[in-house]
Amino acid sequence: MAAAVPCNIVFLDRDGVINRKPGNGYVTRWDEFVFLPRVAEAIRLLNRRDYRLVVVTNQRGVALKLYSEQELNTIHTRMLAELDTAGARVDAIFYCPHENGSCQCRKPGVKLFRDALTRFPGSAAERSIVIGDSARD
Repeated sequence: MAAAVPCNIVFLDRDGVINRKPGNGYVTRWDEFVFLPRVAEAIRLLNRRDYRLVVVTNQRGVALKLYSEQELNTIHTRMLAELDTAGARVDAIFYCPHENGSCQCRKPGVKLFRDALTRFPGSAAERSIVIGDSARD
């Protein structure tokens, strides 16, 4: 029997996996961002297993002008800082700011995943998993 090939990247959706989705479906400011219970603990456990953790998230709210890319980057910077304070590490964030049907990077497409695999040499899709809150992820 061949040895199992270890997973090297865990892809995480953001909304619904790391944070609660607000009623309107969009986190437009940091003060609307609420971590789900035990997220930092779960990420720390994955860190201890030496997985790379990559957030891959659709952020259509940018295209809808509900928030800017600068505001999105502020949310992500604060999220990473809070996780770091809790001893949890996310290695990268890839996001799609586009409208439905207007690009190749929007999930369920695979461009963001391929971009992440390219950024981390030695990683492979067949050794990666996706954790999402919907089948679309």
